[in-house]
Amino acid sequence: MDLPELSGAVSLSVVSGCGGTTLGLTYSKSILTKGGRVAWVAPKAPDAERFRDILGGIPITAMSRFHLLECGDNVTQGVDSVIAFTSTIGIDLI
Repeated sequence: MDLPELSGAVSLSVVSGCGGTTLGLTYSKSILTKGGRVAWVAPKAPDAERFRDILGGIPITAMSRFHLLECGDNVTQGVDSVIAFTSTIGIDLI
């Protein structure tokens, strides 16, 4: 199944348990396997088992382009930090 293309800025803010992390990781895998970079900003890191299930099969060179920022309750500051970070390298998905 192909994912719909994303255009412009997209924010995924969801309640726990509705599949938002799985959707975000699936889009991340798509970007990474195409040679892109992903910045993941969240209050806490994704569940290790789900992370491994979705991203475990991609090469380590692709995973080196996945940047995780655990920001606790201050998501706004985390996003601001990633925006500053993206000015130094290209990020395809935040």
